[in-house]
Amino acid sequence: MRALDLQEGRRSAIRTALVSFVVIAAAVLTGCAAYETFHEGQTRIAQGDTEAGLAKLKQATVQDPGNPDFRRVYYTQLETAENGIFRDAEFALGVGAFDTARDAFQKVLRLDPANRRASDGLIRTDIAERHWKSLDAALALAKDGHLDEAIAKTQQVVSENPNNRRAVSQLRQQLRQQADSSGKELGLYPKLKAAYRVPVSLSFTNATLLQVFEALKQA
Repeated sequence: MRALDLQEGRRSAIRTALVSFVVIAAAVLTGCAAYETFHEGQTRIAQGDTEAGLAKLKQATVQDPGNPDFRRVYYTQLETAENGIFRDAEFALGVGAFDTARDAFQKVLRLDPANRRASDGLIRTDIAERHWKSLDAALALAKDGHLDEAIAKTQQVVSENPNNRRAVSQLRQQLRQQADSSGKELGLYPKLKAAYRVPVSLSFTNATLLQVFEALKQA
């Protein structure tokens, strides 16, 4: 009976050792697979394939969730990529390339679906495109002689986005045109020109230099 107990104990110890070996081997294999995935991600990013590279880095963090280096590199590379894409998107918005801006914001959302800045960027792109078209329409109205309507349309854009540099510049130009047109209609410019053509004669006798300047200022 004692011999049977010893044999059963040995079998149990062997089973435990085998289980431990399998667990350790699996962990080692998982770590190796994660490292290979991580290395592939870094290589793809270096080659310019940022999206695929980031996907591999993220996969490595899933394969080996306890590896802090994998997470640190992934989030650093993700932030770097997003910042570059955001710069491209903002530039595209500024020059009226709205499809390019949308593609950029959507690219960020593919990398990071919960990115609020990218979601807001798509909304801003739609608004900016609508404003751009309104400003184009205002230019066409001004060109056709409908300056008041053009100003009203441009003012609407400025009221919705006071930071729209194109709208502010366009409104300033249109108001200047309106002032010029009003001056001509009232006949002010010919009168002013005639007034400035009237000769002025000044005579100075025993006057100081200060008195001469004062007289010129009042002439």
